[in-house]
Amino acid sequence: MPGSVLARSVIREADFSDTERCAEIFLIGRRQASPEDPGDLFELDDFLDAVAEQAVWVAESDGRVVGFVSASQTENVIRNVFVDPLWQNRGIGRQLLAHAERHLKRPARLVCSFRNHAARAVYEHLGWVPTGFGVGEEGHYVIYRK
Repeated sequence: MPGSVLARSVIREADFSDTERCAEIFLIGRRQASPEDPGDLFELDDFLDAVAEQAVWVAESDGRVVGFVSASQTENVIRNVFVDPLWQNRGIGRQLLAHAERHLKRPARLVCSFRNHAARAVYEHLGWVPTGFGVGEEGHYVIYRK
């Protein structure tokens, strides 16, 4: 059971056995970030589409996957950062971001849904600077650089 202090986690490359757990975290996170959308808009299968052709790393705490990050190393961009809600606010997202950043060239980019105000606030607090906006299949997004 997570505590109220910063969690120590191990960041490692994801493998096939992590797919179901990452898909659960992704689904919950997407629904939380877009509460105005119908819940059935998002599905477990969306995870594989969202991380296709990207490197994926997971955070493991107490033997359980509690978050993941994915990045396109060819495009030099972090595409997804998700942490299980029970493990949020314990530094795991920060650890995942730092790990992904070490695998990208500078300046690195990060893409975040425009509507995800909580994530945007975290990224900006960590030094990511908004440099542009775009529109994709999932709506408006912000492009960050660091």
